[in-house]
Amino acid sequence: MFQRLTGELLKNRDANVVVVDWSGGSNPPYTQAVANIRVVGVITAHLINQLLNMGVRPERIHFIGHSLGAHLGGYVGHNLQRMFHSKLGRITGLDPAEPHFGDTLPVVRLDYTDAEFVDIIHTDTSRFITGGLGMREPIGHVDFYPNGGVEQPGCDEGMKDYISMERGSIFGGLRRFLSCNHLRSYEYFIHSINADSGTAFMAAECPSWKEFQNGTCFSCFNDVQTLTGGGYGIKRRSVEVPAVRDQPPLCTKMGFHADAYLKVSFEGRTIHAQPMRKHVQLFLMTGAEKPFWKHHYRVQFQVSCSEESLNHNGEVGIPRIILHGDRGTTESMPLTNRQQYFGPGSMHRMTVAGENVGVIKNVTMEWQYNMSFINILSWRIITSPRIYLSWVSVESLEIGDSLTVCPPEGKPVISGISKKMVHCTKEMVECSEKD
Repeated sequence: MFQRLTGELLKNRDANVVVVDWSGGSNPPYTQAVANIRVVGVITAHLINQLLNMGVRPERIHFIGHSLGAHLGGYVGHNLQRMFHSKLGRITGLDPAEPHFGDTLPVVRLDYTDAEFVDIIHTDTSRFITGGLGMREPIGHVDFYPNGGVEQPGCDEGMKDYISMERGSIFGGLRRFLSCNHLRSYEYFIHSINADSGTAFMAAECPSWKEFQNGTCFSCFNDVQTLTGGGYGIKRRSVEVPAVRDQPPLCTKMGFHADAYLKVSFEGRTIHAQPMRKHVQLFLMTGAEKPFWKHHYRVQFQVSCSEESLNHNGEVGIPRIILHGDRGTTESMPLTNRQQYFGPGSMHRMTVAGENVGVIKNVTMEWQYNMSFINILSWRIITSPRIYLSWVSVESLEIGDSLTVCPPEGKPVISGISKKMVHCTKEMVECSEKD
């Protein structure tokens, strides 16, 4: 971990990277390691104070810690303030450990008061009794919950696959098998440092993971062209999440560039883009394979109210979508994780993650119907399963563009046959005003 992280940091910029090696104190039993980080925190605070005496500015120091190391960063920041009246610029906590730290006072664990900016990545927040190792509660200025902070894509492999990933190491494979979700936090962070996209690992503020999945918190943009850190611009449009103290909901990148939203360059000066808040919960989706980051798309569609659709009386299945853009095409993406009923006139909305296709140019819809040989009621002999759609709308979180399309001539999307959509006319959207 340290070698990879150090290499990526030095590749990103000219910096001094100091690795705190406390391996002698981090061995089992766990309770002893928990006690040891308090001592290591004091020692590291003294080391940093020596650097400050040599001219290093505290606001330029960024402490990065994983699991117990995240709370070690809290002790370093707390002791630096208590003993030397200096405050670290930033602490990044990578899935801070939960045992002995959950539901405790801020002085016991990493807290947003320990540095000028504290960002947290939560990846393993299941209850400890069920195998979770990380904290669930928000403790930083911004707290990221990729995939809801629980089950990370790609962490459902078998032991043999993990050994292969670790180049034949049985110990490494066992470690990854037992703590894949917990380890994902630092893998996400490492891949965020030099991501080749200005919109990699973009996350949106939302009250819950469920609301993020159903598209409630997707559009956090207003009508102003806003510059954000990292050198990219986003057109901010509609706001759907309630503003906090007259502030729009936050969108920023998870990982190394998480503080980009705080400052922007304007006429050679760095200015604050937004006021600092605390315990802001942000959500995003990732992929199962490196480099992990995906683009987010909000898909909305309405089942048709046409005579054919009403006679068909809806359909059971899984809608799938393929996006075509000026930079490529996504794979076929399921819009639900299981079969469900879609009735005539019903409206549906969800967020999916896929490849960056650039500006969306067109959409292909598919219908997946899973027949069970042991369930006679699921058999379709005379007609193929099909769904009649009125319209489909797709919006990109990262780019901000949107597109609304309709099925050609009102034709249904039939199971097993891809249907490319066309631009809508007023006549095509025949039942939108009934909702």
